[in-house]
Amino acid sequence: MKVILFLALCLYLSYFSEGRKLSRCEFVKIAQSKLNGVAGASTADWVCLVKHESDFNTAAINHNGRSRDYGLFQINSQYWCNDGKTAGATNGCNIDCRSKYIID
Repeated sequence: MKVILFLALCLYLSYFSEGRKLSRCEFVKIAQSKLNGVAGASTADWVCLVKHESDFNTAAINHNGRSRDYGLFQINSQYWCNDGKTAGATNGCNIDCRSKYIID
């Protein structure tokens, strides 16, 4: 899981400095060059994951009751990032959920 989160953050740093909705083709090119084979997943697996998690929207935010999920990979505020709103959050990646690398 930490490998996936690290890769997601790297993708944000490299490609997603502005919040926008990517086309499927744009994401396929990124996944082919950066993610294919990572964690045993194919490009098709990554495309399917991102389509269903955020619909290729880099600024997606979804509410899960007490926590929220942010960005393409829907990084959760309960475990992986700090959004200042989630009680008892662990912030396992020591990042701000609302940083430009997560939602912009």
